[in-house]
Amino acid sequence: DRRYFTNKAVSSIDERFFLYNKAVEGFKESNLRQKLVGYGSGQFLEYMHSPQERLYPHNIVLELLFEYGLIVTLSFIYVILRLMFLFFNRVNNLTIDQLFLHLFFLFSLFRAMFSSDIAGNYLVFVFLILIIRSNEFMNISIQKVETDRIKIDEKRYSNN
Repeated sequence: DRRYFTNKAVSSIDERFFLYNKAVEGFKESNLRQKLVGYGSGQFLEYMHSPQERLYPHNIVLELLFEYGLIVTLSFIYVILRLMFLFFNRVNNLTIDQLFLHLFFLFSLFRAMFSSDIAGNYLVFVFLILIIRSNEFMNISIQKVETDRIKIDEKRYSNN
């Protein structure tokens, strides 16, 4: 396990699998409280006893699981799955702006599964917030259109 800290050239894939395994191992070793709420922000570096300034699992889900526990990780996964469901059900009704927001979000999420730490993957959260706001706006617009249709229909029936 100490091979990560030697000066030997280790491939990037080997490094990542090593860090993935360490994050999962750390989660498995944790007590119930740590499983629920995690070890704490930035604690992966401490767990690894690393002399490096920044060390992280290179996977946003594993980092959330290790540092913030099941509650935050499952909430994050729920929001992602919910947005994916909405995206695929509404893909034909999205504006071009909303479509690009979703595509940029999917790209940043894919990137976050293999690169950087939580802070470095801030675009995932930026696009997530923008999509949520966009969906709220879309829902309000849809409700307004439906309300306007009802009012028009009521006028038609009242005139007859």
